Amino acid sequence: LVERCTFLGTDVGLRFKTTRGRGGVVEKIWIRDVQMKDIPTDAVGFNMYYGGEAPTEAPEGSTAPRPAMPVNEGTPQFRDIVLTRILCRGAGRAVMLEGLPEMPIRGIVLDDVRMTATRGLAAVDADAITLRRVEIAAQAGPALAVRHSRNVAIEGGAAAPGTGVYLRVDGAAASGIRVSGVDLTNAKTPVETG
Repeated sequence: LVERCTFLGTDVGLRFKTTRGRGGVVEKIWIRDVQMKDIPTDAVGFNMYYGGEAPTEAPEGSTAPRPAMPVNEGTPQFRDIVLTRILCRGAGRAVMLEGLPEMPIRGIVLDDVRMTATRGLAAVDADAITLRRVEIAAQAGPALAVRHSRNVAIEGGAAAPGTGVYLRVDGAAASGIRVSGVDLTNAKTPVETG
């Protein structure tokens, strides 16, 4: 359990990192009541490509999936992590959920999250993700971007004023993306697919 923390100008906010070959399971973590301000990179980051070339580093516009590797004892796992009541005013990117094609990040819940950032939330190779009452004001790109991910539930909340694209979905593996109870009045383009 992590609770009642304040991050002021730290390089990164809440960070989980690993890479292929390290193995291990990171699970059953609860984080709540966190406030952040002026985070130059990710306010919340899950990175399973630490030290390697990640899908988000692919050339702009590339949506081709990365090759999956065989699952073995060196395959790391992030699963069943809940973040509640997270506030961030100013980040380079609001949230990055970056799994592996052979081992997606699973069971991440973001509930009652409010952020302002240069870029919004990106989920790549993720499964069983719940975004409940997540409101992100992104200066560039979509508020939420989902690539090669499955079973993503976006529930409640609202598009921030001035939102261009609220949700972008792309990648051949994308499926089961559900939006319910979200006020999209402020979004110029509620959903865009690639």
